[in-house]
Amino acid sequence: MKSLGLHGKIRSPGAYHRARWMAKLIYCMKIYLFRSLFKVRASELSGLRQFNLFLIKIYLKKWYTSQCPILAPVNDLELLKDLIQYKSINPTVSKAAYDTFSRHLWYLSDSLAGLSLFDSRISNEERKKMTNSLRKDGTEIPPKRIIVDKDTIDVNEISDFITENSKQIFITNGISLNFLHKDPSLWEENEEFIKSRYRIGQLKVVNDVAERGVSLIQNFNSVLTKQEEQKQYLLQVVEYHRREKYSFKKSVNLN
Repeated sequence: MKSLGLHGKIRSPGAYHRARWMAKLIYCMKIYLFRSLFKVRASELSGLRQFNLFLIKIYLKKWYTSQCPILAPVNDLELLKDLIQYKSINPTVSKAAYDTFSRHLWYLSDSLAGLSLFDSRISNEERKKMTNSLRKDGTEIPPKRIIVDKDTIDVNEISDFITENSKQIFITNGISLNFLHKDPSLWEENEEFIKSRYRIGQLKVVNDVAERGVSLIQNFNSVLTKQEEQKQYLLQVVEYHRREKYSFKKSVNLN
């Protein structure tokens, strides 16, 4: 900012939550960029450097695509592999991040891994393997936690996580899978595939929905009424209004 001739100062960080990791990353990046403007101890500078390195090499790409359900299964698999490779840069961070993330692998469950059928990053050959894997028997009772073998993760492909159970999410949402009878090289031009991909793309990822719900109740809890029945009605009205009104500008709502 100073070098651009802009006036400003480094402010103390505002309120943040453990779930709002990006706010911390942005602040650490700013401190590192403007480190010449104020005193930073060598140990702090080293920590900031390691923090920002993890941000750039691992976190950013996955964070920016985290709201897309179609990309989620492959993203999770790639992230596991990236975290293992990160061991060559920082073994401590690699292990801590891998151990933490491995407790949140819902999109690698056979019930959700099928979302990646619509992922354009996947090769036609891998899609063929996925189609064949849909014939494999799945577990009758889904496991509470997805366990991935750390020793074999480097050779795992998304097709390894597909079973017959992977069809269920499409059946539940009324999405046709007739395109599976065609060669994967023809999928991208298939009208049924395109429509199905659009519908799957409208699904909301878990964290996004949960955090919006938490925000909603925090903003409107005990507002206007303390009666539980009226409170639930108020929340439904607010949520409906948010869905229907894409903008709060007068010019939009008067039309």
